[in-house]
Amino acid sequence: MMFKKFISSQLWISIATGLQGAAVMLPVSLGSVYFVFSYIAPDKMGYAIFACCLSLSVIHLFTAWSERPVGYANRFFEAATLLSMSQQLDEKLSAIQVQSTSELLLISVCCMTTLAGVFFGLLWWFKAQRFMRFVPSPVYVGFINSTVIMMFVSQASSLWKQIHSPDTYTWAVISVFLMTLLSIILVSSRKKNWPSTIIGLIIGSLPAAAIAISGASKIPMLSQTTDWVSPYAVSDFGFLMSIVMDHASFAFLILQNGCILGLLVFLNTAVTSQLLLQDGDKPELSVQSKCMETLGMVFTGLTGVSPVSGTPVSVKAMLRKSHINTAVMLTLSGITFFLYYSGSFTYIPLAALCALLCFEAWSMWDKIYTKDLFLGLSGGIVARHHKEDALLVTAVIAASLLTNMVLALLVGFFLGLLLHAHRNTRVPVRRVMSGLQISSNCARSNTEIFALQQRASEIKVFELDSHQYFGSADVLNDCLRIQMTDCNFAILDWSLVHSIDTSIASMLVRLEKWALSRGVSILHAGSDAQDIGLLSLLKQYLPKGHFYQDLDRALETAENRLLANTSSISVSADASDLEDIGLLRGLNSREQLEVKSRMSAVVYEPGDFFIEKGDPSDFILLIQEGVGSVVLFGRGPHEKRLAGFRAGALLGEVGFLDCATRSASVIAETQIRAFKLHRNDFDALAISHPRIIQKILQNMSLDLATRLRRTSIQAVMSR
Repeated sequence: MMFKKFISSQLWISIATGLQGAAVMLPVSLGSVYFVFSYIAPDKMGYAIFACCLSLSVIHLFTAWSERPVGYANRFFEAATLLSMSQQLDEKLSAIQVQSTSELLLISVCCMTTLAGVFFGLLWWFKAQRFMRFVPSPVYVGFINSTVIMMFVSQASSLWKQIHSPDTYTWAVISVFLMTLLSIILVSSRKKNWPSTIIGLIIGSLPAAAIAISGASKIPMLSQTTDWVSPYAVSDFGFLMSIVMDHASFAFLILQNGCILGLLVFLNTAVTSQLLLQDGDKPELSVQSKCMETLGMVFTGLTGVSPVSGTPVSVKAMLRKSHINTAVMLTLSGITFFLYYSGSFTYIPLAALCALLCFEAWSMWDKIYTKDLFLGLSGGIVARHHKEDALLVTAVIAASLLTNMVLALLVGFFLGLLLHAHRNTRVPVRRVMSGLQISSNCARSNTEIFALQQRASEIKVFELDSHQYFGSADVLNDCLRIQMTDCNFAILDWSLVHSIDTSIASMLVRLEKWALSRGVSILHAGSDAQDIGLLSLLKQYLPKGHFYQDLDRALETAENRLLANTSSISVSADASDLEDIGLLRGLNSREQLEVKSRMSAVVYEPGDFFIEKGDPSDFILLIQEGVGSVVLFGRGPHEKRLAGFRAGALLGEVGFLDCATRSASVIAETQIRAFKLHRNDFDALAISHPRIIQKILQNMSLDLATRLRRTSIQAVMSR
């Protein structure tokens, strides 16, 4: 009973979660360390394995009480970068006629990993995670794929050396390699939640251990003994100063590589930390947690192996079982130290580790890139953005393999910025809409509505994209000129644009002159919606430009000017034109006079709020002359304009029909003359002339239905 209770307890769940993370973390870490030290100092492999286990135990112990604890590992990405830096250093030493030795490379690695830990802490301090968005995803894919190629090449070379090594049976090495690889593939395909890598290592290690114990053949092992000394402790730093060379240049190269390595560790750890947001709302890291993580990173650097970083694979594996908490982190720390203390790593054959690295390389390779590249080379159809991503990935891979990972990082960053600029300047106009697709919310007479429907195509609205700078100036200019050839009013909607530069402003000056010569009026809408600097820059270059607070005001202005140019339309309406609004439609002359006799004439001056939000809806207004606005939030800087109105409009009919209070306020922008029909007069008319009231209600319902239908059609057409 107690055993079952313990199995179901939270403590056991945390321990099991830690074991799951260790099963994923340790094989990858061992493979990464072997990947680096097989080139740098093969004779120090035992020291490197100890340093690997020690650094993992310490970093998990230091971060066990963090607000966002994550699983750490020696990752192939950083290991490949460190190996590339070491190879680059090796080439530069040979160029200046300095003999490169494993001792010198080991010292360099120790210095670079230590500096990486220090730079990691500085990046946390300056909140550098905010700049992660400037590194495009294809750059990471290029790094990973180049790492995969390097892993395949290195493991093929390692396997070849093992096969042809003296006193080693070829069949034994190949058998261990194939057994491990097939076991990992089988488990990962059938049991996705099982730790396939650790199971494959165990299966591959058992026959190798049996062969080694029996003495039938010699199988190269990962480590022959359990050493309790780190590479840093056995490095002779005095040897570095005794070499005749340019120590300042050497120190600068070490500093540069250490900072780049620290940046990569920081990026991977920050990305892994973000994964925990999917596991609930995790708080931001406190200063104490950042300091402890930095100390852990510096300590791992001092051990002299490839740096550790947060690993998303380990985090995802642990999250499948439970949350990551202090008990999980302590389990990760304890199990790592225990496995090394038990001497388990001395039974892992190199052939099994080669199989694990080959499988991890295949798992890391980006399959989408391969598919897009194959389709592009074979003449298939590939989407433009996929083709651009594939080219960027290929460029980063080429830079990594032909030069080094350091230069590839700069190449990828530069090409990523060019790709970003290209994509954001390719289509500077999101969409173009004519007056048939979009119109203002201005309430108008039926005659004006009909006239606008006939000439609505003469108005065009250009919705500009959010990024407008020198790279998009020419494309934007060409696009606008082509679309403006068949319109009289062009409205540039700036509401989605965050910022512009002087190249765009200069282009607009030329565009305004070109449009004026062709009788096209340009109106600017929403230029102060995003940034006050955008509006000031536009007004500086276009002092005579027409600027409007929002798109609705600009549309209403264009429509009014279009109506003013229509000879058959009268801009204002008088009392004799009341039937134009449809309210008195279908009534004979005697009935119309009966309605007009119950109306009172009112006059409102500019700035008057003659309808206030929340007031009772006890009258309707028939606008005879003037213009005004329907606003929300009342007076002040937070006032929001919902619609406009002008002569011939009917106001307040919705609240008048449903007896609700006013939902918005109405302000006069010019002097307004109107006719007011009170509810008392309306009710009296209903008693004395029910047919008239029935016809008026019918006309009001038809007008509301027409406006609703028109709005629905515009919404569909503007998608």
